[in-house]
Order: sequence, then structure tokens, then C-alpha cells
Amino acid sequence: MNFRPIISIIIGTIVALVLSFLIDVSLHSLPKIVLIITTLIGGFIATYFTKEKKIRYGIYVGISLTVISTLFLSLFLTNLIINDILPLYLYGAIVNSVLPASIGGFLGKMAYKESREDFKAKEWKNGITPPMAITIGFIFILSLLYWFSSFEGPIILIGFISFLIGGLTTTLIVKDNRIKYGLYAGLIALILSFTLGLYAGIITGRVISEEYYIKIIKIAAYIMAVIIGSYLGKIASKYLK
Repeated sequence: MNFRPIISIIIGTIVALVLSFLIDVSLHSLPKIVLIITTLIGGFIATYFTKEKKIRYGIYVGISLTVISTLFLSLFLTNLIINDILPLYLYGAIVNSVLPASIGGFLGKMAYKESREDFKAKEWKNGITPPMAITIGFIFILSLLYWFSSFEGPIILIGFISFLIGGLTTTLIVKDNRIKYGLYAGLIALILSFTLGLYAGIITGRVISEEYYIKIIKIAAYIMAVIIGSYLGKIASKYLK
């Protein structure tokens, strides 16, 4: 069953919203992981039920959900509060909506044998350009940090795992599988994560004060993690490509 793209995108968006609403009503809350899964399902539907199977249809679902949630937020908050928290809210909305919907769109595309064979022969075998791989890498790291933040556990461990996976992913998908690209993605994510954390602390009035040696240990651990992950990605590329 194939629909026109606009119909498929609308269906995917509605399904994601309805599932989120039903789960929220049932559990009296909407856990972050559940929101990610429902959005992923919406992105999958948008791509899977179209003739061309383009990932961007899933992305459009994520964008639609971000716009809808932002409009919904504006109904309950004053302009002053919105101006203060909007950057952080948009960051969370994009991570929880656009990225999972994009992954869902990718899975919807890969559900067809022809798409899998085409992807393996072109994108996967040849790899993608370094700028694109680095961009995907640091966005992936920031997303993992955000998603894992809902789980209880040592912050440094959560960060280590996120940077390791991000470095591995970047080096695995880049064209020439060089470790330095994973490191670049990790450094960008490190700078952005500290910047966002500082901004959030200032806005909420809860600036977390840490000893300098703790910050140095964290930075060293994250850099080590992304290097290890990049090295593992380089090794994995020899066997998977």
C-alpha cells in the first residue's frame, strides 16, 4: 500500500501524536524513551508507505511534531518565559523528534530489499563525506547525552558511552575511515555540550559548580572515549564494508 508523500507524512505525524497521547494518559506521564519510540514509528510510517521510500519524509514528520509541540507550548507560557527557554526547548524537541523520525525514515527505507541493496552498493560501500560524517557524529553524541540523561547513573559514565558510540559511528560511516574525523566530532560535541549546560544553568538559576580537576577528568575521559570509539570504528569498517 503506497500513499502520496503528503498523506503518508500526515498519517505518520498523527500516529506519533495519538500513540504519545494514549501512553501519556495511561501512564500519567510520557517517558523520554517512549516519546522517542513513538516518533520513530511515525517517521517509519511516513517513509515506508510511500512509493519513493525517501528518508526525508520521516524527517518531515519530526519537523511537524517539533512545530506542533512549540505552538502548544506557546499557549501556556508568557513571551518572556518562551524567549528564555526556547533555545533549550527547541534543542530538546529536535533531539526527541527530528532525529528519531529520521532514524524511523531510514528504517522504513531499509525495510525494502531494493533500498537495502542500493544503499549497500552506494552510500555504505563508498562512505559519506567527512563534513557530513562529522556533523552526524556530533549530533549523535549530543542526542545520546540527552537521551541517557533520563537514566540514573554516573554522569561521567553516560558521557563516556555517548562519546565512544559517537566516535565509532563517525569513523565507520566516513569515506576513508580516519580516526581524526571521530575526534573532530567529539571535540565539537564537547564544546557544544558544555556551552548548552552553562546556558541551561544560567536560565534555570542552577549553575553546577565543579572543581577544576573534575572538569579536567571529564574532558580527558570523553576525549579518550571518542578516540577509542573511532579506533573501533576503523577496525569495524574493515569487516563490514
